[in-house]
Amino acid sequence: MPLWCLWIYHKRPFNHSDQFDRVDAVQAMGVDDSLWLYAPWQIAPEVKVSSWSEPTQSETYQLMHKSYETPAGTAAHTLRSSEYMDRAEDIGVVGDLNMYHSRKYLVEGRQDLGPLRYLLSSPSKDQLQAFREKAACFRAAAAEKQVILEGAYVSLGDTVAWLMEPQALIYALEDDPDFVEELLEVIWDWHVQQIQILLDEKVDVIQHRGWYELPDFWGLAPYRRSLKPLLRKEA
Repeated sequence: MPLWCLWIYHKRPFNHSDQFDRVDAVQAMGVDDSLWLYAPWQIAPEVKVSSWSEPTQSETYQLMHKSYETPAGTAAHTLRSSEYMDRAEDIGVVGDLNMYHSRKYLVEGRQDLGPLRYLLSSPSKDQLQAFREKAACFRAAAAEKQVILEGAYVSLGDTVAWLMEPQALIYALEDDPDFVEELLEVIWDWHVQQIQILLDEKVDVIQHRGWYELPDFWGLAPYRRSLKPLLRKEA
């Protein structure tokens, strides 16, 4: 059973952005590691993206805005700046900073589900070709270094938390469960496509990210109703 570490210690003895360098350094310490492959996806090409920042009265941070004009309507979110991100153009559709720094979330109601489908879109042919070439290189390196090739990562509950305020999710699970089901359906379509892309390149394992899939967020009955069937289907 491989011992796997997140490697977030600030004094790590390797270049974290270079996976091959990291694997060599970690194995030299007698510890296992893995090579990560991220499945490609994109914001649909027809979406018009704009971003801007504005100062706040406190002057300790700025408000960063990003807007997506899609054929199904406009979606937007607002984050506060921090030491981790201080440029509005760097805001991602998904990611932990969306959860912790959001002042306005991308998904606040049914009107946002149509635009969301354009933000979680299929990869282009060029993206897929580049990914396949990278996957071939990583498969060879994984075999040579005797480490697992890991598909990283897919998520359901985490993606919901990145798109929708967790407190609002808790209310919606009771007040409008059909809306949550529709949101999960949009994410599921994207999710399954990511898994298939990774499986096509014969990864050894796929990491399912579930930090925010706990019943603490969802409640036991909504968890069993909404998430459990999808997780079983994924497996």
